[in-house]
Amino acid sequence: MTMQAIRIYLDDTTFWELPPQPQKRIEVHEPSIEACSDVDRCVAAALQQPIDFVPFDQAVVAGDRLVLAVDVSIPQIDRLLVAIINWFAAHGTASHHIRVVLAGADRQRGMVLRERLAEQLQQQVGTAVELELHRVDDPAQVAYVGADKQAAPIYLNRSMVDADVVIPITVPRPADGIDSYGNFTLFPLVSDQRTRQQFSKLSLQAADPAQRAKRERSDEAAQWGGIHLAIQVIPARHGRIATVFAGSLARTAPQALETLSAAWTARLRPGDLTISTLETPADQQDWTALARALHVASRCTIEGGAIVVCSRAAPRLGAAGRRWRAARLQLAAEAPAAALVDDHDDAVAMQLLETLVNDKQVYLVSELDDELVASLGMTPLHSVEEIASLVDQAARTILLPCAPYWQTVIRDDEP
Repeated sequence: MTMQAIRIYLDDTTFWELPPQPQKRIEVHEPSIEACSDVDRCVAAALQQPIDFVPFDQAVVAGDRLVLAVDVSIPQIDRLLVAIINWFAAHGTASHHIRVVLAGADRQRGMVLRERLAEQLQQQVGTAVELELHRVDDPAQVAYVGADKQAAPIYLNRSMVDADVVIPITVPRPADGIDSYGNFTLFPLVSDQRTRQQFSKLSLQAADPAQRAKRERSDEAAQWGGIHLAIQVIPARHGRIATVFAGSLARTAPQALETLSAAWTARLRPGDLTISTLETPADQQDWTALARALHVASRCTIEGGAIVVCSRAAPRLGAAGRRWRAARLQLAAEAPAAALVDDHDDAVAMQLLETLVNDKQVYLVSELDDELVASLGMTPLHSVEEIASLVDQAARTILLPCAPYWQTVIRDDEP
């Protein structure tokens, strides 16, 4: 049988072709789910027949202010929002009563996204829907909603607090992921600067008490904020949507996570080389996406092995990255962990690099400057030939497309 070249995607459309390799040397994992062919139909089915709740047109009555709080990393964000807003408009919700809160983007990327979405909504919805970019560092954008069990204040986006109905729109995060925060996965992206900083402290184990505390705090935020509904999107490959869930937050989030896990669980023995790709549009490839890909790849790679992250990422370096870079350039033994914990998008990625650089070789395909990549402890790559050379040197290679979505189950059986 003639072996085919393996496509390694850098974003949702751009790919390199890895020359054919002996099967025993490369293990390619594919999700067991296909892209939805009709996003409008998927959305309509989810909103009309939600999980453990009445149809969503009955949840929003005439005159209600509806806020759609959106994680900007969701696949097909433009198409999805148009479909959801059109559905509500067709079922009696006036467009001027709908507000979209965008969460999880830095200021520059968020402004570009907001302008693009505004144009898309104007063209396809036919009227201007209010779009707000949430910034955790703007005190005017948050409101106090209550206190958690430790009496610490909980803040949420003010538009969400003032709304009659709030529907978070997110992707479920793998249980063993770096940002698995319970049912209300949008928290702390819609909170304040201090909360974002507290959540940016890296926790690598789901059973870690600190990680459990984050999940509890997230659930308390949903309760205090009166957030009872949810829309969750299951991703497919190439930045596409596989299916959409909607319903009560308490029931929808676990069912969506179960579906994600069924489709995106890799059972494997760690290899000495793991290639992980982002496979999402380049404008969604931020430091958080890179951190997710790195984390999944690290779980699949033996001690002393190598990781290749393939992307077209070019995110701006935040405060944590600048401190980590300065510490390395000054040849310090290590950057103080506390200095890497802040509210910037790169904080978790830098802490993860701190844990990896002394244990594994990390290679990065990106659109970042080579000197910057090297100063952060990674080796820049520029061609599929360089990847092929690494594969040739490895006894066993694992390829994980769309790495941030995978949940891994490590096998200990012999080959």
